[in-house]
Amino acid sequence: MEMSLVTHQGMNRDDRDRRLQMLSQESLESDDKYKLVDYRRQQSLFLGARFIFECGLKLEATPIAVATAACLFHRFFKEVETKNYDVYQIGGTCLYLAGKVENQHLRIRDIINVCYTSIHRNTPPLELGEAYFAFRDAIFQAELLMMRILKFKIAREHPHKFLTHYLKSIEEWVGHEACYKNPLPRTSWAVLQDFHMDPAVTEYPPEALAVAAIQIALQVYGAQVPLCSEQGRNSWQMIVYPGVQPDIQSEIMLKMLRVYDLENELLARFPYKESVNGK
Repeated sequence: MEMSLVTHQGMNRDDRDRRLQMLSQESLESDDKYKLVDYRRQQSLFLGARFIFECGLKLEATPIAVATAACLFHRFFKEVETKNYDVYQIGGTCLYLAGKVENQHLRIRDIINVCYTSIHRNTPPLELGEAYFAFRDAIFQAELLMMRILKFKIAREHPHKFLTHYLKSIEEWVGHEACYKNPLPRTSWAVLQDFHMDPAVTEYPPEALAVAAIQIALQVYGAQVPLCSEQGRNSWQMIVYPGVQPDIQSEIMLKMLRVYDLENELLARFPYKESVNGK
């Protein structure tokens, strides 16, 4: 069956169309997605979350481990004053802790070197000396602090498993060829993963996040699930997730799209410009 165009009710049409066009043009899976940012120029929660993504990519951490690290980061900073902490040090700590939570061994030395060289680009990794051990001890201390702040509740039900399940259901309805005619699975996964740069990812049920990511991917490719209404009891959203609320879904989708606006803004404001001496 061929998929056809969906028009989602409830979103601001101009906002939606502009952002969807941006996603279509930029390709969410492009190799140059992680353009270099000069993290030394400012500290912010969004920069800290993006730092986790960049370092996670370099460490070859699994997407789930990166998502866990990002959620730990957002939850921690909801409980403390941002100005009292180095967001990049906390980001490295979150990656270290996430590796334990998700049973992916991320060596502390690798984390330190990746974090250090991502901030101080074109500089060699730290040697085993005073600066290295100070960095390592800071991560260990921050890990203990984070555990206490979060009351040792560090595990989280991720939306990724719901996304996989819902995509499988859609594939069964429309057939493998129609589902994969456009990269619906890859795009919805990328949208969901990128939303972990926003603290709002911790504010919604994982099922709602998965549905919103698929909705965005469908709209990017101008597709719909056939034999289903756009909303209501016969919509694919209601079938896979009976608890869906259209207003909440629109809210989530706008926030998911906003992440790309924020990233483009910081890339424009804090680009890394290579110098001869790497400073």
